[in-house]
Amino acid sequence: MNIKLLLIVPVIMGFTYCSTSPADIGSTDTDISYSVDHEASVLETARVMVEDGSLSSLGQVIVLLEDESAGNTEQGEVIKFVAASLLQMVYPYSEASNIQISGPKSGMLTSIVENAKKGIIIDIPNKDVSFFTLLLSSTAALFTDSDAVINRSLEILDTIYTSEPVSFLPIYIRSYLFEKQKSFTKALDGYYEARKLDEKSYPAGMGIVRILNRNEEYRKAFSLIDKIYELYGDNTEVLYLYIDTLIGCNKLEKAFLLVSDSLAVNPDDMIMTIKYADILQKRGQNTQALRMLKVIESVAGQSKDSVRIHSSVLIDEKNYKQAAALLVDALEDYPNDPELRVLYAGLLLLTGNEGEGRIYLEGNLEANPDNLGSLVLLTKEAMSAEDWVRAAEFVEKVLEKDSSDPYLRYAMEIYQNLGNYSKVFNFSTRIIEEGQPLYSDYTAYINLLLREDNVKASLKIIDRWIGASSSPVEKSHFYYLKSIAQTDIAAKLDSLRQSLFENLQNLDAIIAIADAYYKLGEKRKSYRYLKQALIIAPDNDYIRVRLRKLEREL
Repeated sequence: MNIKLLLIVPVIMGFTYCSTSPADIGSTDTDISYSVDHEASVLETARVMVEDGSLSSLGQVIVLLEDESAGNTEQGEVIKFVAASLLQMVYPYSEASNIQISGPKSGMLTSIVENAKKGIIIDIPNKDVSFFTLLLSSTAALFTDSDAVINRSLEILDTIYTSEPVSFLPIYIRSYLFEKQKSFTKALDGYYEARKLDEKSYPAGMGIVRILNRNEEYRKAFSLIDKIYELYGDNTEVLYLYIDTLIGCNKLEKAFLLVSDSLAVNPDDMIMTIKYADILQKRGQNTQALRMLKVIESVAGQSKDSVRIHSSVLIDEKNYKQAAALLVDALEDYPNDPELRVLYAGLLLLTGNEGEGRIYLEGNLEANPDNLGSLVLLTKEAMSAEDWVRAAEFVEKVLEKDSSDPYLRYAMEIYQNLGNYSKVFNFSTRIIEEGQPLYSDYTAYINLLLREDNVKASLKIIDRWIGASSSPVEKSHFYYLKSIAQTDIAAKLDSLRQSLFENLQNLDAIIAIADAYYKLGEKRKSYRYLKQALIIAPDNDYIRVRLRKLEREL
């Protein structure tokens, strides 16, 4: 087939009808003319909807043509068959894909579809070349890993792809083929482009999730796969992808329940069994994980996933030498696998081989520039070396992919060491307002507010935490911080007394009370609190110096 001779007008547009002037027709002719016009309008609407290629539009085409007489015409049968075939091949999990439409009595469409489902692209005579015949031919690459078929499909798609696409399908199929060719950045860009045309067309969403998971951007992937799972969770592939994302997000309990339920129904599912072993390892149940791996490898042999889990168990148990040997062997078979590479690089850093680990990570980043695991390890390595400028470069790239609380805390430490307190405050604010802040996050945030003399905001945050906390030690500390923000001496003393009520061992509060009484001229009370502080911290030189000074004054 000569692709350059593509006829952009689809084959179904090959129908014509005659028009007659109003003066020459009677009422019967008018009815006939209206019927023809209506059928033509319905067929054109259906054609445009199929060209759109989204899940909803293809399903609507079937309904439209089943309800209209135009659906019984030759052109109508062609359009219904194209729509139904695309639903079955591209959207197999959807309810609409179950519709069975017989192939047209004439033309090549039936042969194109039957061969495409076998991963075969047949030659199409120039007279039969159209947008639909080409699009249907390109779907053959969805059903095979043949490089020749994939490249041929890409040639076809390049022919019907435009700079301002109106069809979801050419963009989606190209992206899927890029993914097959391991051109992950191009594939991801294409999937996002396809999703702009139709967010409900789940194959593009699944493609995005697969690549984000490969890059270890699980948090970003979760919201997307969670919605897809709600609609198509009964499908095994969707379930696998959902569980992978849950494990990556450390949502282990939910993942464990789903895996357990699935294995109860199908105990021979080796893919699900390996996910079960993965969860066991991440929960610290290493003995059970190894026992499960032994069963898996006795049935299905060793795989990169079984090696990854086994190596992780060995690292957990500090059996670094055996873990390294296992990973080195596996990397010979899977040299570009990002998970194995990151695991091995982390092992190098863990065993004191920082230089080698850094070089390996940088090489890994060249091969997998979007891999979050490599960026995180390089950030931690730079922090360990106190190379704060380099650490800042890496942490900024990390935050572009995942701005969750742990990575924001890395950024706070890095920029604090660089003396950039405005950035530290920005990251701290994001944790407080958008994350799931811990006690230490509130402490850091309040200290930053106090550093900026933002008393009103600091008091508001302090009172919020005091009201939410059930820990006397935490409450004691925040009452102490509240005293720092207060200028009125009486209010300050009230907060400090409340701090000691929550925790009698709060040394900071005791010393602060001693200071307050000294400023009020009540030196004996100040002396008494300092003596109490010395009992708690007998080796504290600051307290000893203060006591000696007070003894001279009394």
